[in-house]
Amino acid sequence: MPRFSVAVLGLVVLAEVFFLAPPFIALLLVALAAWFALPGVYFVYRALGSTCAARSTAWLVGPALGFGLSVFGLLLIWVCGVQNWLALLLAPGFTFALGLAAHRLGGPILRLPLLNRRDVVAAACVLLIVPIITFAPYHNIRARVPDGEAYRAYFTADFIWAMAVTSELAKGDLPPANPFHHSEPMRYYWMSHLLSGAVYRNVQPLGVASEPVILVNGLGFGLAFAAFFYWLARSVGGSVGWALVAVLAGFGANSYEGADMIRAIVSHGDPWARLQDTNIDAVTRWFYHGMAVDGLQRLLLYQPHHLTGYAMALAGLWLVSLALDVAAISVALWAGILLGLAFLFSSFTAIIMTVAIAVTYAGRLVQQRAVSSTFQCALVGAAPVAVGVALAQAFGYTNSADGLLMTVGVNAVALTHWPWVVLMSFGPLLIVGVPGLLRRRWVTQLGLAPGALAAAALAFYFLVDVPDMGGVWVGWRSGHMLLIAFAVVGAAAMSAVWARRQLRLPAAAIAIVALALAVPTVVIDVFNAQDIDNRKDGAGFPWTLIITPDERAALDWIRDHTPLDAIVQDEPYVRDPATWAYIPAFAERRMAGGLPISMIPRRHYELASNEVYWGIFRATSADEAYHTAELLGVDYILIGAPERRMYGGMLTQLAANPDLFEEVFKNNAAAIFKVVKRGRKVALRTSAPVPGVP
Repeated sequence: MPRFSVAVLGLVVLAEVFFLAPPFIALLLVALAAWFALPGVYFVYRALGSTCAARSTAWLVGPALGFGLSVFGLLLIWVCGVQNWLALLLAPGFTFALGLAAHRLGGPILRLPLLNRRDVVAAACVLLIVPIITFAPYHNIRARVPDGEAYRAYFTADFIWAMAVTSELAKGDLPPANPFHHSEPMRYYWMSHLLSGAVYRNVQPLGVASEPVILVNGLGFGLAFAAFFYWLARSVGGSVGWALVAVLAGFGANSYEGADMIRAIVSHGDPWARLQDTNIDAVTRWFYHGMAVDGLQRLLLYQPHHLTGYAMALAGLWLVSLALDVAAISVALWAGILLGLAFLFSSFTAIIMTVAIAVTYAGRLVQQRAVSSTFQCALVGAAPVAVGVALAQAFGYTNSADGLLMTVGVNAVALTHWPWVVLMSFGPLLIVGVPGLLRRRWVTQLGLAPGALAAAALAFYFLVDVPDMGGVWVGWRSGHMLLIAFAVVGAAAMSAVWARRQLRLPAAAIAIVALALAVPTVVIDVFNAQDIDNRKDGAGFPWTLIITPDERAALDWIRDHTPLDAIVQDEPYVRDPATWAYIPAFAERRMAGGLPISMIPRRHYELASNEVYWGIFRATSADEAYHTAELLGVDYILIGAPERRMYGGMLTQLAANPDLFEEVFKNNAAAIFKVVKRGRKVALRTSAPVPGVP
């Protein structure tokens, strides 16, 4: 049975990969992903003492950590200027070297779960949820339709953003330039996309687009994290069966928002088509104006790059919780290394995890009567964390001139209808998670890590906000941590209940009903994620983005005929929010000013976009537009359908002044003008605010 389950899993995963890319390219991408992930198995095995328990743990935990450690090795090689195939071949050597060092110097001794052949079958079933959820949505990315190529609108918030970051990283600049504000570094934790950027840089000459690279790597991240998630549940007392159920519920039955939407449709007599026109995993935001929490299935669909950062941080937390001697130097050192790397992969998550690790560390030191070691542990653990934070600052993840990127205080959005919103957002995992946390003996003995994680995430959920994001941004990261914590706690709690025979029947009945009510959310969400036939308008944007053949021709011309560092400008406001990443994602070029939805604070980008709006597209003459473009460093101006519709007069002016703007491309969808460089610099007129923009 273990061999059969693994074989089925392998066939299903390969089938999905072959749908995403031609066979040779698919196998190449799979080989590269495996080459980065599997050295983590060696690392964990050596670090944990090369025992039988360490071997089984290594296969579940190792791939997720392997991605993180190998990508950091890739970063070190890129900094040295090696960015070709040799970098991809050498990068995992960093992971092997760490494993050897841990073995030679002695790693932490942990209380590990005893795994057996049943765990192989359960883990294979857990991993199958990844292709089941992603198969159709991944297959329909850049799907060919009669009028062009279709991208589901959900993906414009995350996948198309990943395309923009990947193409920028592939250019090889460190730190990478900001594709929405070319004069500064990318203000985002881009290291989570570095593997995709490095692979794309080297396979692009083979005619490979960025989409299959991102998708295959995302599939690898998802599979690695699913195995790691299962181990988390097993390590705190979850049985094989309930750990399996907990992880499947975490990905496939985690919210009652779908059930609530169905209730509303039935009670109001609305058409069932409303389900297709609703962001089903944001019902709490759309209809109750409360906090939005994305289910874990959306990590697989839209944000798999976060999973590596999650795994690094969670591994550091579990390391502290499971250490037999928490005062040992190796525990503080490795926990600090893992947390420091998490700051590079998913910075905000690492901040939440810092609080959780501190609470867990304090609790374990008190338990072991080793409070006198607090300063020593804090100093050793803080050193690699400080290095991670310093690297994030050096790479320009944030700009101190932008002010605070996180404020502490009661989040009014989190308090809006909070009992109902919290129940809907966390569904059956909340129902078992909260009672599970009341088991004081279990929490102090096995569950300190998930307990501290839940406490820290809840504190951030209610007491932290991120500016310019409507109060909801913090809910996405803290919500994921809560879902993971509740799932792990629930697995242990249900295992304890199941051990008492007289409680099995009522427990099974409650579990079936609770899970059944949560399944519709994920089913609807996955269906909508692949539904490229829905051409209706969503909340200010079309549900399906269509790139017509003429648009693709214009975008390909920019990518193939302009320098890598060329600045290509469209009008940001008329394209927001439908095609906000049109140029960085599809044409793979930078902008002087754009409106990215993934970078904060937004005001900085609005000011740059104002200059573009007033100085070029609302200019009173072609000469004024030319001077503005020259001062902003714009090399090309793209006039597509939105710009033609709103600024037809400007198109006429540009075409009438070939000495200033040379028309280098034109078809039915777009015209591209090259800014003729003369070396003149003049002052811009004072920018006025764009109507409707504060």
